[in-house]
Amino acid sequence: MKRNTLLAIILLLILPAALWAQDTPGVCLGRYTTGFNAKNAGRTSNLKVAVKKLNGTSLQPGGVFSFNKTLGERTAAAGYREAIVFQGGEQKLELGGGICQVSSTLFNAALLAGMEILSRRSHSKMVDYVPAGRDAMVYWGQQDFSFRNNSGSPVVIKASVDGSTMTVALWGSADSKKRCTVTSSFKNNGKSAVVKRIVESGSVKTTDYISSSSYTTTVKKAMKSSTDNNVYPDGGGQPAAPPAVETPPSPGTDEGPAPAVNPDGDGNEGIGFEEGADEGVVIEVPAPDAQ
Repeated sequence: MKRNTLLAIILLLILPAALWAQDTPGVCLGRYTTGFNAKNAGRTSNLKVAVKKLNGTSLQPGGVFSFNKTLGERTAAAGYREAIVFQGGEQKLELGGGICQVSSTLFNAALLAGMEILSRRSHSKMVDYVPAGRDAMVYWGQQDFSFRNNSGSPVVIKASVDGSTMTVALWGSADSKKRCTVTSSFKNNGKSAVVKRIVESGSVKTTDYISSSSYTTTVKKAMKSSTDNNVYPDGGGQPAAPPAVETPPSPGTDEGPAPAVNPDGDGNEGIGFEEGADEGVVIEVPAPDAQ
């Protein structure tokens, strides 16, 4: 009896710490925040349902994350409501409308965390919650967003909604942390965007990811639709606000003039409230590592 009691005490002391460690590894590898119109009830509800399903997802070294597999089919039984989606270049109501913002926010967090991007496709039209070329369209049964955990240690995805902002972060071990810089350049009069990721390891800088996206709208038109007319390209997105002016990032910030959304500085971070200019370049510099 005494032996069983002692064993029970030991388990009570060890298990909570072990479970916590499994739930949230030591450091933030990459984090990204986007904004949305919280007054759009159906779309906001879908974001919260998707974020709840995403939060806490763990990925072992070498493991592949699939957005569609993780979230499942977007049905009423799963808690999704009708909201506007793009289909065939037109807007229509569909269950789960808006959750491409969740996949896009995750895509940017994965980029900043140095994950290996396997499957990602842009929308036909630019969205206003991430810079051009930084969106990740998903559609059940047709288009997925996926990446591989190439960090060499377990990774946990943390996702949350706070008011009219959404944050997704990837957490892992300190020795898996990379310093990543993501750049977006615009061509073809603003209808094409090329995204590059540069990973720094000591004094060595390597470009390990390049993607090209083409849209039917331009950067300026996407900015105009979300500021002048209060029309969101995907039926949702961030509330109307003056577009950010492209300026070089100041030391310790993420994307220049983006509004502060309380980043805590413990990982590569980004804020999706910023659009670039035609033929310009947006450089996202990770915040200093505070660990």
